[in-house]
Amino acid sequence: MSRTIAFYAPMKPLNHPIPSGDQRIARLFFEALQQADYRVEIASTLRSWEGKGDPLSQQQIRASAEAECRRLITRYQTLPEKERPRCWFTYHLYHKAPDWIGPEVSRVMGIPYVVAEASIANKQRGGPWHQGWEQSMVALRQAAAVLALNPRDEVALRDYLPAERIHSMLPFLAPDPLPKPNRNALAAALGLDPHDTWLVTCAMMRPGDKLSSYQRLATSLQGVSDYPWRLLVIGDGRERAAVEALFSPVRERVVFVGEQPVETMAQWVGCCDLFVWPAVNEAIGMAMLEAMNAGVPVLSGYSPTLFPLAGTGGALIMTTDNSCERFEHELRRLLSDPLLIPRAADKCPELMRRHCSLEKAVATLQEIIGAHYD
Repeated sequence: MSRTIAFYAPMKPLNHPIPSGDQRIARLFFEALQQADYRVEIASTLRSWEGKGDPLSQQQIRASAEAECRRLITRYQTLPEKERPRCWFTYHLYHKAPDWIGPEVSRVMGIPYVVAEASIANKQRGGPWHQGWEQSMVALRQAAAVLALNPRDEVALRDYLPAERIHSMLPFLAPDPLPKPNRNALAAALGLDPHDTWLVTCAMMRPGDKLSSYQRLATSLQGVSDYPWRLLVIGDGRERAAVEALFSPVRERVVFVGEQPVETMAQWVGCCDLFVWPAVNEAIGMAMLEAMNAGVPVLSGYSPTLFPLAGTGGALIMTTDNSCERFEHELRRLLSDPLLIPRAADKCPELMRRHCSLEKAVATLQEIIGAHYD
């Protein structure tokens, strides 16, 4: 029997040049499926995302997707039985990036359709992305299994799908293979005192929730200026000037290092003592997981996705709300006792191994997808 899975990421292909958290997760699912002993084939790189609510653009994307459907169905039907995909796996669909391909190909080929991370925004039912909303519902109703990484999405899914088809799953990461970073070398390069407490954050600089998080972080840091900390900011974007302006009262303590390759992120973060991020409306929080994977504890605003990890031993310290006051209070508590941050750092490896490891994700995927194979 074929062990081939057709993989599709409609929001952003795995080879898209602009990195993002959703692309990172898509690549991790691709790797986890390979580790689960499946032959994983990228079915299509067609991007279905349309961000302006333009009906003409959406129709053009749909027409391209329908052509892709015909191409894939013809190709799969001409393959020997043992080489055809036995399952379709789509990562991340929602009204702005619906899956126009997987449901139809799966229906014609008679194979199970599996989705990871699906979002339902009911207010879009009659809005400018209503076509994408309706197609997402078609896809979800057809899905043999839906993997929910975000508890908010899971609650919405339960209004439309049987509970037995919805599977909760924490985000995950592969082990960091890079050598331990050299803090003294980075201190010399950036002109920092290695004995200070190094804080770090990593996020794109764009309008909306990201900018709001930067604003709350800057405000909180002003309240703890009596402690010897430095902040490394990893990221870039069209709001960079606005972000830099937010930190102007503490500018001499902040180093903006710009966007860095995903492959070297752990080297930057791993030199630091504490990852800090207010996480305003954060969907997943992959940068926070990356930090703990590098052995760096996290102070975060409330994030429903990572909230289950907040009570598992101290590596993730999460505030009960997203207020500046609460965030500043927790940051002051951590900075005031030189033992608290190192103790939290010691908890990182166990948290990642027990809850968010690639191995755990592989086992989950084997169980869920294996249940739908003939």
